[in-house]
Amino acid sequence: MAIGTSLPELATTLVAIKKGESSLAIGNIIGSNIMNILAVLGVSFMIQEISITSISVNSQLFVMGLLTILLFSALYYKDKLSRGVGFILLTIYGIFIFLNFGSLWIG
Repeated sequence: MAIGTSLPELATTLVAIKKGESSLAIGNIIGSNIMNILAVLGVSFMIQEISITSISVNSQLFVMGLLTILLFSALYYKDKLSRGVGFILLTIYGIFIFLNFGSLWIG
């Protein structure tokens, strides 16, 4: 289901980037995330309660805060992001995914 809802957003963002419309791409990403958090998570909570551990929330807040600080500081000093910054953001995200879901893969 996640792939089906994310593919149109990905296609729109890639087309916007290809056409040089970076504002549209960033707006699409931010809008999609806000909609997923509010609508999808809200409906999920209405259907069934989901328990959230404090360890999970703390690690997520730390990583998302780190990514936000890195992104805004990179944009503050330059008008566009380099591939190096993109690689750093992707690496931090990969570490975040591994820390949250690594136990499912490793056992």
